Amino acid sequence: MNVLLTGGTGYLGSHTAVTLSDIGHTVVLLDNLTNSSACVPDSLREITGASLPFIEADVGSTEAVASVLKKYEI
Repeated sequence: MNVLLTGGTGYLGSHTAVTLSDIGHTVVLLDNLTNSSACVPDSLREITGASLPFIEADVGSTEAVASVLKKYEI
């Protein structure tokens, strides 16, 4: 299942991403990096062995969220 994880590069989001990836989901990270770092997706790739798509955008952007939902078939 494809899962959009908003806040995916934050503390809770990154831990959730690892768990979801470990149980077989394809995780797409969406974050505006206000309280996190752009290096988190690289760290997640090292932990999970999977390259998780990362989109830098604000969840309040209807256009950005709609685009991600469509592109990744979430």
